[in-house]
Amino acid sequence: PEGSKLLTELLSDISTNIDVLTTSKSAHDCFFSPHHVTSSVCQDYFLFIGRLCRSSKGMRMLDKSGIFQVLLNLVVSTNHDCYVKLVVSSLDYTTDAMPRVILGKVLTASTVSSRLYATQFLLVLLRAKLPDFQKWGVELLVNQLYDQSKAVSLVAIAILEEATEEKVLCPSLAVTEEKVLCPSLAVTEEKVLCPSLAVT
Repeated sequence: PEGSKLLTELLSDISTNIDVLTTSKSAHDCFFSPHHVTSSVCQDYFLFIGRLCRSSKGMRMLDKSGIFQVLLNLVVSTNHDCYVKLVVSSLDYTTDAMPRVILGKVLTASTVSSRLYATQFLLVLLRAKLPDFQKWGVELLVNQLYDQSKAVSLVAIAILEEATEEKVLCPSLAVTEEKVLCPSLAVTEEKVLCPSLAVT
């Protein structure tokens, strides 16, 4: 169909322009420059990608276009927070697919600000009551407890404390004391352990 052909061409163009961000000498010279994505409709292209994530057909087209891979390359290599925030906040994490892989990569990125934003975004997903969040989301939060940045670890603890208020998440939070303790936090054991967490 003509519509599918046009969409395929559009996704190819978007993928190419995102990929340029990781190969160009300066992102400021690109179509998706930091200025454009923060002050124009350019950011809507990322929202469009997120909307396509919500259907199986859309996911297939995104996979075929290679957009997920260029997004992954972008978030792990960029020094511009605007791209990380756009990608993380635009994707749909309902299914166990590439968007979750991308989120996981941002949570372990070399830039502290990227890891912090992605960790904070897990709170949004928790409150949105995303399907199976108690399985994969809580695991990601527990992993963040070991982050080298104290700020990231403390945010993870705060979110896990809120998660205990969700009864459906409680079984997932019955972790051992060794998992809840964060060696990287320069605080006492009493402060590291959340009183509301059911630890052994």
